[in-house]
Amino acid sequence: MELASQSAWVWDFTDAAPVSASVVSPIDLVDGEAARHNTYQSPNQLDPPIFSFPGGVFGPIDFPLMTTSLTNPPSNPLGTPIRYSINDSPWQIYDGSPISITPDSQIVAYALSPSSSNYFSSYTSTQVYRLNANTFAGQSAGEFHGAEGPDSDNLVANYVTNGYDGNFEWGEGADGYTSGSTLGFTADSFTDVAAGSLFRLGTLDYFNSTITLASQATSVWLALELNLTTPGLIETFHYEFTIENTQNLAENTAGQNADFVRIDNPSNSFSTMLNGQAYGFDIQFGYVGTDGFATLDQFHVHEGASAQAELWGSFSLADSVPSS
Repeated sequence: MELASQSAWVWDFTDAAPVSASVVSPIDLVDGEAARHNTYQSPNQLDPPIFSFPGGVFGPIDFPLMTTSLTNPPSNPLGTPIRYSINDSPWQIYDGSPISITPDSQIVAYALSPSSSNYFSSYTSTQVYRLNANTFAGQSAGEFHGAEGPDSDNLVANYVTNGYDGNFEWGEGADGYTSGSTLGFTADSFTDVAAGSLFRLGTLDYFNSTITLASQATSVWLALELNLTTPGLIETFHYEFTIENTQNLAENTAGQNADFVRIDNPSNSFSTMLNGQAYGFDIQFGYVGTDGFATLDQFHVHEGASAQAELWGSFSLADSVPSS
């Protein structure tokens, strides 16, 4: 543009001719539905497939037989194709067979439009099946071995293993006792144990006989095996039990004359990483009857008596990778 040379305005201009009312075309506004062409019908969107087994959090014992199936809801036309993808794999047409589910898997599915002019494909439906790695189930087993005493030449130590259970007898009976002292481990099974929770591994039966000092054992090892069906591995831990054979004095109370076993180191580490996580394992003594008493790491039994303590265990999350 150039500045005005004829007009008093900023630039020169000429007014347009006014629009005649006769050329104005009026517009009739009508309802939207009535304005549609009577032969056109907007496509409907299909509903997403239905999972027969929805996602969630499950223990490892659940996954081997876990499956899900996909079906169309009644609102979809009969025979509508279903496409699905597992863990971002390429889409595939569902053939009606059950889909096997693996830990931490994600299944996405949608109903595919059989006719783009009549239907839109459905939105996707997603189900995620998470593994709860912090639950354990299985069977314990115990076996005694490696007893030691102050007099190795006269030490009396016998070991018996019967299935999951283990038994240890030591010492030579004295003062009318015909047998030595015994420790017997009776194994137990366990299910749905969460990390940090106490559970019963089994029981420890202790018979405190009177034995000759030369034949006594002062320590023994318990090989404690955990056959874990969840998460599917076997771990064996070794615990040294110190055996305190107290001298029996007439002026002592029954508790003071009681012999006892002590767990020297109740903590162990798994040798196996579980889903990238290191675990520890601890044991402790539990309730005992009237002929003895127990603390977390000691089990006392009165002289000439038998008592039973429960052996408890707990799994724990470890901060570091276990050493080999």
